Amino acid sequence: MTALPQTVADFNAMSDKDSRLAVELAVKLRPPAEILNAYSLTRADLVSKFKDPMFRDMVRQAKTLWNSDLSVKERIRLKSQVLVEDSLLSIFSIVHNADNAIPAKLDAFKQLARVAEVDAPDRSKGDTGSRFTVSINLGDQRVPVVIEGETDAS
Repeated sequence: MTALPQTVADFNAMSDKDSRLAVELAVKLRPPAEILNAYSLTRADLVSKFKDPMFRDMVRQAKTLWNSDLSVKERIRLKSQVLVEDSLLSIFSIVHNADNAIPAKLDAFKQLARVAEVDAPDRSKGDTGSRFTVSINLGDQRVPVVIEGETDAS
């Protein structure tokens, strides 16, 4: 059994950066040396991270998900999300580079704005159908008839 940290400084809390690192290590989109460089880590830093059971578990879970029965579409979506996240700072630098033309800056800004909607709950899928409820009141003495369902997107 692993002992609990004695001080706050000893506690290796997982961050969003750690979760992204765990996913990248699990899916192996790029060589480990590039991943280390992107996260400003040394091999010793990575060895230290793997000593943390929480981090090891995050990598293990990411590998399990990646190697599961995901469809090709889901796998591509996951890879794309990782790649998009890696590109955000490059797009940001295009927007703020004084040497870039205004149309290039605006296009980069539009792309950042579009990416900002990544977490939005399926607003872009307007044509995929939606739920509906129809209530029919037959007078004060009767219980309303309620019909619920989903529209067919096809």
